[in-house]
Amino acid sequence: KNWLVYNPAGKFEAMRFEDLAWLYMHVTTHKSYGITVGKTFAVMAYDKFGAQAQMVVGNKELPAQELIQAIGQRAPWAMGGFSAELNKAWKKDRENFLAEVEKRKEQIAG
Repeated sequence: KNWLVYNPAGKFEAMRFEDLAWLYMHVTTHKSYGITVGKTFAVMAYDKFGAQAQMVVGNKELPAQELIQAIGQRAPWAMGGFSAELNKAWKKDRENFLAEVEKRKEQIAG
């Protein structure tokens, strides 16, 4: 109950919920001759050590949303959603990004 366990390409991977820092849905659009022919939905999770988990859910958005919600319930302090601002903070100012995550964790703990 304390670990996020996933199985990318047949490998066993895990990350502790308490270490989660950022969580969002990633959508890959597949095109053929410029026409969208499908989408693949994945959930991206990053921990405070910089490890990344990419959990491909398939071609439906709802299961990805449900997975994000389930993980978010276990790690409500993690930043949620993708934005250019969050991405820049993660890449260029990770120390402050993680400080904000810790602050959120402390507020939740009371």
